[in-house]
Amino acid sequence: MIGIFITLLGSSFVAYSLFFDMERLPKGELLTESASPNGDYVIRAYVAKNDSTASLRGELLCHQEGTMKTIYWNKNENTAVIRWIEKDTVIINGHILQVPNETYDHRWD
Repeated sequence: MIGIFITLLGSSFVAYSLFFDMERLPKGELLTESASPNGDYVIRAYVAKNDSTASLRGELLCHQEGTMKTIYWNKNENTAVIRWIEKDTVIINGHILQVPNETYDHRWD
């Protein structure tokens, strides 16, 4: 039983890492960037193109922590409209996110 549990747990971790980890997404080409009203955060939008489609990736830079992470991934987008509502609330192409904790990934819709 323990062996089966460990195998299933390991398989789940590998599957998540390979197919759903947002840090493994293609980098893409820088499209635009937008700073939060108080300057704590910057969101950089990148467009990643393959043979037939383009996808948009949003990367959050947190100045206080010195960290970067992907917070937005959507298929069939090649433009970015980034609008800050508050110092930690942003709308990216119609998706409202509370940074730094919330993310949007079309694969979970």
